[in-house]
Amino acid sequence: MSEGASAGRFPDQLRFKRYPIPEGASLSAVLPSLARAQLSGVYILTFADGMEYVGQTTKLLGRFSDHKRRWEKEAKLRPELSGDIVELKFSPLDLEKTELERIERQVIAKLEAQGAKLRNIAHVGLPSDSSRLEIVIEPETLQAWLRGERDTLDIGDRGELPRGRHEPTSKYRELSARPDYPEILAALASYVRNSLISPHQTEGVFWGVTSLPDTNKSKFHQRLTAISVNSVEAFVLYEDRLPPEVLAEEGLPVDEEWWATGGFFNLSPDTAIPEDLLEFADPDPKGYRTSGPVKRLEYSGSPADAADEFLSSPAVSAGSRKFAMGLLLKGRSIQAKYHDYNLADDIFALLQKQEDEKNGSAP
Repeated sequence: MSEGASAGRFPDQLRFKRYPIPEGASLSAVLPSLARAQLSGVYILTFADGMEYVGQTTKLLGRFSDHKRRWEKEAKLRPELSGDIVELKFSPLDLEKTELERIERQVIAKLEAQGAKLRNIAHVGLPSDSSRLEIVIEPETLQAWLRGERDTLDIGDRGELPRGRHEPTSKYRELSARPDYPEILAALASYVRNSLISPHQTEGVFWGVTSLPDTNKSKFHQRLTAISVNSVEAFVLYEDRLPPEVLAEEGLPVDEEWWATGGFFNLSPDTAIPEDLLEFADPDPKGYRTSGPVKRLEYSGSPADAADEFLSSPAVSAGSRKFAMGLLLKGRSIQAKYHDYNLADDIFALLQKQEDEKNGSAP
């Protein structure tokens, strides 16, 4: 057992100790009584194949037993993985759960930046264990997508497939009847083209789009549409009702309803937002339990113009792809049951039209 070198690597409060795990040994037999007295903290598991797993817990012994059973079972299903845990690194921390989760994300980010092979799915920008999405898409294609290497649109024949079996919902009818629906559709198409790999293969399972969702709805706020990946909103369009004092300032009738459109893009936390777009950056965006911290660009006005302006920036475009990819790799979307295929049909039809015009094959 030896002290883990943490200086310059992890948050200052971490003091990892290494505990080799002999084959067949239980953790209670390995940890000294002093260590067992403090079961709350952050840990790193090392497997026989060199891969690692980062976690946090308030019940270390039980959590370790859960991991041992899980990974031994997983190894039987996936021969390329080792189920043998050969070392535990543990740093005792007497902190609230939310603080443990924050430090866990920091350790994952640091190890990922150092090139460690991690088995974590949650919190990792691009998990090394990406088998869930790799069932649909080749790993080499995933990496090329993140690098922005895509010359042609890849949506198969999705742009030509009618979805007549899906009865349009009242919310879709209301959204599509809006005068600004073409602008809304153009913004959604720009996001799908830029940020979602093979969207025709992953829609309704890994990501979904909704018409007039009820999230945060009030008499002064209404979401128009949102694209969610896994369980996290990635691109949102909304409208806000202008209060009477604003109407008065603008010289508008205060007894009428006036609404202003806006929205936001969520980006990977390491996105280097260019100076000319910093005015749109949310200074304190709220993160998510699943994805951790995010960066966010907000706008008001034309959604299509905002999408074009933001996604034309290589840094923002890459940050949007990385954020979406990290969520796609986490597996199925819990929002998939709300996927509006009629709205998706319009998005894919527009993408197909744009591609045909680009290639000179438009009818």
